Amino acid sequence: MQTELRSAVPAVLVVKCWGPLILVIGALGVFGADFPTWKFLPAIPLLLLAIFHASVAVVEVRGGVIRYRRLFKWADIQSEEVLSARPVWPPLLGSIKLKRFVLPWGRLYFVLDKNRESNPFRRGVFPLVCYLNKEELHTDSQNSAIPSKPSSVSLRLLLSACVGILSCLMTLYLTPGDLLQGSLPKPTANMPTLLKILFQFVGWFHAPVAQVVAIAVITFLAVRRRNRPEAWVYGFISGFAFTLIVGRLLS
Repeated sequence: MQTELRSAVPAVLVVKCWGPLILVIGALGVFGADFPTWKFLPAIPLLLLAIFHASVAVVEVRGGVIRYRRLFKWADIQSEEVLSARPVWPPLLGSIKLKRFVLPWGRLYFVLDKNRESNPFRRGVFPLVCYLNKEELHTDSQNSAIPSKPSSVSLRLLLSACVGILSCLMTLYLTPGDLLQGSLPKPTANMPTLLKILFQFVGWFHAPVAQVVAIAVITFLAVRRRNRPEAWVYGFISGFAFTLIVGRLLS
């Protein structure tokens, strides 16, 4: 019987359709009026992320032939070219490392197929990844409990730190007053709760000593607990705090 595997359609819609659309609309809707001034800079990472989402490939295996497409044209991949494959952002995104450089990111990022692991708290089992790695497909608890690869852990920390950086830039842009200098403006009564929390968080870093100590502790926790589920929280806070401190030093 021929093997037939393919990126999951719901995940394709999220990654390649809704993702870029939301990012572009959000970036232009919030920062579009500021183009081409420096205030448009926070929109650039969002637009780059939208381009990345649009470049993610759909992969399928049919009759032993591996092929992928980003837009309309399919391209074949020889099995000998595949060095490794892994989930990057389960259950949506995976990557394939080939013997050749794949434009524009080096690796081929693709939409994962359906997760065969029923327990959401365990590592996912994706038939496409197993096939590309020439591994047998297992769904038992022992296989699901295998820890993530160091490269995958590092990527998750990097992504969470980038989200923290973007959140800080948007907070500095959207909040009233100058948060980089002088006293912190008081939040208004009708301000959303999340924005009030961010105001309080920003206020903690007005003391230089607190800035140095806090960023050191948070970075240490992010590295020390990188294999823990809560590691992304430390990565997010590190990115947010680092951006805020650099902004204050440069202002």
